[in-house]
Amino acid sequence: MSPGKQRLFGVVLVVLSVTTVGSTVYYTNEQREISECQAEFNDQFINQISERNKIASSDRESLADLVRSVINSGSRAESRKALEKYLDTKDINDEERKKYPLPELPKKSARC
Repeated sequence: MSPGKQRLFGVVLVVLSVTTVGSTVYYTNEQREISECQAEFNDQFINQISERNKIASSDRESLADLVRSVINSGSRAESRKALEKYLDTKDINDEERKKYPLPELPKKSARC
């Protein structure tokens, strides 16, 4: 192989090496950012679901209390009082649930 071809081969090899290293660094950085974004979303999602689960438990307990009260009540007034208590609890839980919206799914952007 002539010296000119060897030099050309060397230049091509260096360019390919630099391109490979550059693309590896770029895609590694992109993957790290995506992973961090996904981890942040997962943390938020788990927190919100946990809080909403507590509220749902309160909803179920309140409904069970209502059913027990209606079944065991001796009068229409007691049943009405149990129903009003249930509806008050439901309203409180609905307001509390609004404090814990589910996070938006990550989108491809500068950060995510």
